[in-house]
Amino acid sequence: MQVLYDPDGDEKIIFFFGLVTQKGEDGDLKLAKMCAAMESAGVHHHTYDAKSGAAYRMTRIGVTQSRLERFAHATNYVSGFDEAAVAAACVAANIVL
Repeated sequence: MQVLYDPDGDEKIIFFFGLVTQKGEDGDLKLAKMCAAMESAGVHHHTYDAKSGAAYRMTRIGVTQSRLERFAHATNYVSGFDEAAVAAACVAANIVL
């Protein structure tokens, strides 16, 4: 798995989910709008061709631990993140990070 870091603070980015989009004019336009919105909100993303076929792209979306904790604090939500548990769950579900 490729580890990415926040360019502003050298903090590791935690990727929460991926989004699959079709290649082509409509899918590319939707992906471009989504990426622009994430960039303006300071949310990290990484897009690459999906392994399942050349017709799709995968975009991983994530934030840093400190940003997650700030959001949790602002919304009065208790946050906890166990990277080892997430990795184990991915292995069990046959998900490649």
